[in-house]
Amino acid sequence: MPEEPAMKTPVSSCILSSALVLGASAQADPAAPATPAPVAAPAAVPAPTSAPAPSEADALRLHKLAEGWLSVGAVPEKSASEVWAGKAVGVVVTLRLEGVTMGEGSAMPADLGAVLDGRPAAPVDLVPLLAQASRTAFARAEARLSETAGPAKNLLAGMGKTLCVDVQVGHSPAPVLLGTQGGAGEVFAQVLPGWHGLALRAAGDTQPSLAWPGTQAAAGVPVDTSVARLLVEQHVTEAEGKKLARP
Repeated sequence: MPEEPAMKTPVSSCILSSALVLGASAQADPAAPATPAPVAAPAAVPAPTSAPAPSEADALRLHKLAEGWLSVGAVPEKSASEVWAGKAVGVVVTLRLEGVTMGEGSAMPADLGAVLDGRPAAPVDLVPLLAQASRTAFARAEARLSETAGPAKNLLAGMGKTLCVDVQVGHSPAPVLLGTQGGAGEVFAQVLPGWHGLALRAAGDTQPSLAWPGTQAAAGVPVDTSVARLLVEQHVTEAEGKKLARP
């Protein structure tokens, strides 16, 4: 777990390492039924009190779920699947058509502030976050597709074989810290584009702004531009921005 900084800074920034599942086309199995057969609801299981950070296997499970939902064009109200994880920052789901983003959605845990600060936080089930992010991504993609294809019933399910599903899982944030004499370029030396995301939060309990690595890489956005956009989103002035990540 990241160590608590010795001094709080007016503006804090965190690296978010991510378990990524990059573009994989959602292929519906023609031998499978269009909708899954109903199954008995499992007995309630208490939430775990601890869990490791999300793994690559966890990300693959989430990606498989999102592909299945896309194949039927809808996200269920509840899912029997569970993927519990600690130090989770959130989930992003992106639908792309021939490389063009058609819809994207994100969802973060309620205690995100504690995770970013390195304070104890209960594990979260990533499946409800995936569902929330998927609903937003699906709705945006369907709205955009209908602009050209026209209104159609279950448009996403009909295009499931041509749409690419990208799932990003952010976890294990670590602070980006600069020395008192270090240049601003030190921030960029601590961030690996395409793997590390960025979270920026002004002093206090404000909601952080996030830059997701897969999204930034797909759009060709460099790290310095990501930082500049986060500063604008957090309404940080130029003078305050110069104190970024400094003790």
